[in-house]
Amino acid sequence: MNLDTFRTPRLFAERLTAAHLDEIRRMHLDATVMHYLGGVRTEEQTQEYLRKNLEHWERYGFGLYIVHTAARDAVVGRAVVRHLDLDGTPEVEIGYALYPEWWGQGLATEIANKCLDIGRSQLGFESLVAVTQAENRASRHVLEKCGMEYERDRNEWVIYRTKRRT
Repeated sequence: MNLDTFRTPRLFAERLTAAHLDEIRRMHLDATVMHYLGGVRTEEQTQEYLRKNLEHWERYGFGLYIVHTAARDAVVGRAVVRHLDLDGTPEVEIGYALYPEWWGQGLATEIANKCLDIGRSQLGFESLVAVTQAENRASRHVLEKCGMEYERDRNEWVIYRTKRRT
């Protein structure tokens, strides 16, 4: 199973590589993008983020994606399906971050649904989580539209989980 790329009706995503450092840097320096993601990051933090996410790909065969328009003429943001230690419990997280010019077009929902599909159908995980800041109403709405349910608060963050299959 090759998870290096995925497509949705309007998007193309590719596996993170070292060549994406400039894109990750651009994202990490954008205060609007990073507002709900812990704030703007330093060069050292960006390098460490890239290193950890490249290592995740090598270890598990899935991870962080850079997401483009379907025509590949613009980067819209990033997507993720990756392992996460959540309060000492191993989980698999789905997530996304978009540049502001791409907000309000349903792309976050498209990405989140595809990440859920990858996690469940292609990787076989029964349960997936998503983490967002409690005050990020837009992201919470996306997760709810994708069928995820609020599970609990964790400081300023909230945890959503896929519904259990019956």
